Amino acid sequence: MSQPNAIGLPEIVIASPAVQLHPLICAWFDEQRAAGEPLELLESGEPSSRLVVLSALLTGLASRGHVLQRPAGRLFPIHCQITGIPIEIEMCERQAWREKPRKGRRRKDPLSGEGEWIPTGQIDVLAEDDRKKRRWRIDLRPLKRQIDRVIRNLERLAADAIESRRSDAEFEDAYERAKLRWERRVHRRTHEKESWSNLREAAANREEARLLRRLIAEVRRQAEAMPEPPENYVTWLAWARGHVARLDPLTNGVGPFLEPYGDVGVVPPEEPLTENDRKFDQYIVEDVREGILP
Repeated sequence: MSQPNAIGLPEIVIASPAVQLHPLICAWFDEQRAAGEPLELLESGEPSSRLVVLSALLTGLASRGHVLQRPAGRLFPIHCQITGIPIEIEMCERQAWREKPRKGRRRKDPLSGEGEWIPTGQIDVLAEDDRKKRRWRIDLRPLKRQIDRVIRNLERLAADAIESRRSDAEFEDAYERAKLRWERRVHRRTHEKESWSNLREAAANREEARLLRRLIAEVRRQAEAMPEPPENYVTWLAWARGHVARLDPLTNGVGPFLEPYGDVGVVPPEEPLTENDRKFDQYIVEDVREGILP
């Protein structure tokens, strides 16, 4: 049974039956056995150095309260939730090429001759969140201290991801506020322009209605002075008055006339802008100029 050390991680005896593998790894072995597949990552029936390091790393992460999960049917990548940030962990064993001794001049390219790949006694731990990728190298001898270092680096990676996402959220929030200020200004300018156009049209209609009323009054005076007005006089008079009433913007009074103008001419007080707000206002202007925003 492994005993906890000074930094809270289990003692690991390499290539010994005393090695206690993490339950996540044991469950993976059980899946392989149930499927009748050969057990991987074993050396002469014992856990490989890669499994030993992985087990120590998972045990250390679990002891610090981080959630671990393994993909179905596979061991890697290990999914780890560190302070809510999903991080994928993979491991690979480092190897070095050893060329067989040969007589004569040595080749410039060592891989062009005969030789073999040999273990270096080092494991690479690769961790990646949705923004960054990190790699740490572990020597198998002083394992405990290095596992603790990798765990703290993983936690630092998660902390950096949180800070990065917070910065992105603050950027998005400042951008949306600037966009809202821009939309309000555009709406106010558009409303002012439409209101001015409507006012000029109303003035022209009012003047035309005044002239038409004078014409209708003159027609009525002459028609009523006749011994017998024309047959269509009455219907024409009603028709003309109706059209003039619809043309005159003040037919229904000042209230209905002013209603469409709303708060035109009223400039709402602007909230005090910081230097950062002005910077984002400039971002909006540039995006509009480039056609990113309407």
